[in-house]
Amino acid sequence: MKKSRFTETQIVSILKQADAGVPVKDLCRQAGISVATYYQGKSKYGGLEASELRWVKDLEAKNARLKRMYVELALDNAAMKDLIAKKFRTGAEARGGAIPDRSACAAREPVLSLRGAVAGGLVSAAAGLDGARCRVDRCVGRPG
Repeated sequence: MKKSRFTETQIVSILKQADAGVPVKDLCRQAGISVATYYQGKSKYGGLEASELRWVKDLEAKNARLKRMYVELALDNAAMKDLIAKKFRTGAEARGGAIPDRSACAAREPVLSLRGAVAGGLVSAAAGLDGARCRVDRCVGRPG
């Protein structure tokens, strides 16, 4: 991209002179720019003060820095996810076997795990859900 001969503050000062009442053709001749260049500058910097222009430039620089930081963090995140996925593969996958289909696992009904819930007694169906124990005589229907 071609660098401008004028700084942003110089362009703002030229625009202020035009707002003060100096004819645009005379102003362009004095500055050595075309009328089209004047109106391009007016569309880009019209209504800004020099201090506001510095503030906008600072915001643009900060925005660019934050975008770069986001890209770096997104790449780091993707790399970590790949590393974790490789680390926690199943044994069949690590040996070159087929990768299990996750949709098939999600479609199955939930299975109750009753390991160690009751040692030496019967367990009702509800006991597997909330962990409550049931006495043998009540589960079988004996009075007690």
